[in-house]
Amino acid sequence: MLKKIHKTVGISFALIILHLAVTGLILMYPSFFNLYDKYYKSDFFLSAFNMYMHSDVKVVSSKEDIIVIGPRLILDEEVLDLNVNKILGAYPLKNVIAVISPSALFLIKEDDLDYIVKELKTFIVPLHSIGIGEKEHFIIIDEENNNFIVSKNNQEYFFIKTHEPYEKINLVATDFEKADFYLNLVQGPGVQALRLFTDLHNGRFFGIIVMFVFTLASISIIFLAISGSYMTLKPILKRKYFKPKNK
Repeated sequence: MLKKIHKTVGISFALIILHLAVTGLILMYPSFFNLYDKYYKSDFFLSAFNMYMHSDVKVVSSKEDIIVIGPRLILDEEVLDLNVNKILGAYPLKNVIAVISPSALFLIKEDDLDYIVKELKTFIVPLHSIGIGEKEHFIIIDEENNNFIVSKNNQEYFFIKTHEPYEKINLVATDFEKADFYLNLVQGPGVQALRLFTDLHNGRFFGIIVMFVFTLASISIIFLAISGSYMTLKPILKRKYFKPKNK
């Protein structure tokens, strides 16, 4: 009975045990397998590790030197984190850059080779997009299709409802090489090989269900070692210590 269970468990988890053995062996010699210096930057691996992908790198349609990655704005290769869920749009005004998230309008000003971020106003109705009016007015649009001109007078900003036609400013994807360069600024060169093989070994790369199966496989290795040793030693011990008495 034990031999049958041993065989069944061994066959059932053979491939997983082989996977654990191979990845474990690779992790034992990270320098030999160049795990420290090798990085994977394909979108498949970036997505698997919840990192930004190349398609997440956006540029302002009319100003390609303004880069947006999630909640981060990149100006002159300097990364500014606005601590918002996402950035919907950005556009340069006089001496400042206006940036909107769904809930707020920010102004970014360069001062002494540094950028100062100021949250100008928050909105109850979420913002949707931005545009430039016929008179080059900066217009913000909320989800209820209310349009507001952002106007400045004597260092004060005003929000005036308008029906002025506007051209919507979009965020568009950029080419792979440019996206790769800016991703490197935000999150490094990609997924490190050491991290990848570690998560392959422990099952995290495949998700919680596979991690549970890997746990069972690891427990099965203990069972196989004990049951195999027992079945091997049992006849030897039986012959040595339990010899039949001669009649």
